[in-house]
Amino acid sequence: MHKLPLIFKGMTVQKSKEETRDIDIGSIIYHHDISDAVLRSKIKQKVILLAGNRNLKIYGKLNCAMGKKMKRQNRIFFSTENVALKNNFRPCACCKPAAYKKWKENAI
Repeated sequence: MHKLPLIFKGMTVQKSKEETRDIDIGSIIYHHDISDAVLRSKIKQKVILLAGNRNLKIYGKLNCAMGKKMKRQNRIFFSTENVALKNNFRPCACCKPAAYKKWKENAI
């Protein structure tokens, strides 16, 4: 079994001589710009933790029922909640009710 090294911020992981991939930590990843295999890998590695709708500016958990209904071209991924909040996204009321309530109280 091949073990990958620990991944640090901004690190490039080399899988083979032909294939290297950058680990996007602290950035937004557009769903239409990433293959399904790489997406699954980043989710498994815990690089991608949240998803959002770029038109509605809402973010939530990857398994949110409302998020699963959105179109691929509108879906984006975040590594942390801070990245989503810094990009003016609000929490989903369905899967993140406590964060949504806190956001709503501060927005008013």
